[in-house]
Amino acid sequence: MKITAEQIELAKKAAKQNPAVARYIAKLALDSQRSLLALPYYSRFALIPEVVYDEGPPATTTYTIPAGQEAIAFGYAVHDDMGAVNLGGINATYVDTNITKRGETVSGQEVTVHGISIQYGPLNDAFLTAMFASLVSVRVKVDGQEDLMLGPMSLIPGSGGLIGGTSDILEPSVHKTRGAPYDPPQNGIERIDNYLPMPYPIKWKPSGKPDSTLTVVLRTERQAVHVAANRAAGDVCDCMAWDPPKDMVVLTGWVRLHCSQETKRSVNR
Repeated sequence: MKITAEQIELAKKAAKQNPAVARYIAKLALDSQRSLLALPYYSRFALIPEVVYDEGPPATTTYTIPAGQEAIAFGYAVHDDMGAVNLGGINATYVDTNITKRGETVSGQEVTVHGISIQYGPLNDAFLTAMFASLVSVRVKVDGQEDLMLGPMSLIPGSGGLIGGTSDILEPSVHKTRGAPYDPPQNGIERIDNYLPMPYPIKWKPSGKPDSTLTVVLRTERQAVHVAANRAAGDVCDCMAWDPPKDMVVLTGWVRLHCSQETKRSVNR
């Protein structure tokens, strides 16, 4: 590379510069540099129906989705108790969320949210998922005050997950001779870029600045009731006995923010 006369002159002037001033100028140059990443923020949630068993006859199990139940995604951080999303007594891990302080960005990042998706848990009951999806509203809260209403959960697509169908060998079907069909419930086409876009992105600022706390609130707006009847075995119809589940009946999933993060450049990159 050819060195110009101007560059030679600048090098001479730099050599005469006070070392402390030169270090200060170099520090300003480094501090002004920013790193840009495009990794998702995610937070698990859970919504839980009330389950009541009646011995009958006939024996029935009633599932009630109560109005007013809330799950606050991003309302807890790694290692926190997950009571904010109805899972009290369980401490969060990186399977549940990747934020390290509830409601705040990681390591002082400035986050630009371009879209949002809701990924249902692969073990959810399909009928229960459908019931919740039409009754749960989703809104973004910024600084605990501003509500950005996104509509019912059924309007927010999923961005991936298990797809296809197979036969479940752990849970028998109504028929004695084969396993139950298993098709994980999802919302929309299961692809990584399927999300609700934000035409005007949401800015999530570092701690100490306006717009520095963000949560996503899922709330059941209406009550829904489903009654499931117990079933006796029947040789004529080749049916197995069926006792509807009473424990661990839950709709779970993850709220995913499709976003980019800007932060000070590390000295290591």
